[in-house]
Amino acid sequence: MNENLEFYQKEWVMWLALFFFAPIGIFLMWKYNKKLKENLKIVLSVIFTVFFVLIWIPSCVGISSISGNSNSQNTVKIAEQNKLVAQETESKIKAIGDPKAVTLEKTQIIKSAKISYDGLTNDQKGLIPYDALKTLIIAEDTVASLESKTVELPQPAVEKAVPEQTIASNSQPETASQAQSATETESTGTVVYITESGKKYHLDGCSSLSKSKIPIDLEKAKSQGFTPCSNCDPPQ
Repeated sequence: MNENLEFYQKEWVMWLALFFFAPIGIFLMWKYNKKLKENLKIVLSVIFTVFFVLIWIPSCVGISSISGNSNSQNTVKIAEQNKLVAQETESKIKAIGDPKAVTLEKTQIIKSAKISYDGLTNDQKGLIPYDALKTLIIAEDTVASLESKTVELPQPAVEKAVPEQTIASNSQPETASQAQSATETESTGTVVYITESGKKYHLDGCSSLSKSKIPIDLEKAKSQGFTPCSNCDPPQ
């Protein structure tokens, strides 16, 4: 008769389940085992329930604790790595010094610090102090301003050798038209100053030059349409 039973209805499956996973074994015992008396089933249910609680639950808790400790260790390790990377970037920013007093010679130091900061993750950027970040921003603005003000000064004209025949011809008295032409083409050699956006030329020290100051020859400034400043009264 036992041969017609399903495998989970057989008595040996019940006992195996009671030892290895009591809840299933207790269920099978009450559901399919008709040989055991009810009092004995109660006793077995209590014994194997206690066995299950004492053996299996602490084991599961221990595994969970180990997993939790592993995750905690990984978190601490990542935090330490982030701190080291952030400190390295912060040291590059500190090498800039006073951001308002930087010169063009520190351009590479500033660029290196900026590249290092841009390469950080969001968590690592959060470890950079506000003062260091402010230093980097001001230094970038200062260098950009210096680069925009750097202009190439007019180069002195190179004197060419004059043939003797030309010298002889030039020794003759100049006509009135020749003298006027020479006067018009001759540069005054007077240096005035213009700004990046204005249309006036100024003397050195004019209050209008507080934001930008670009040197230029007087005649060149006039030929480009610049007019004299009414405040500093430069030469006309």
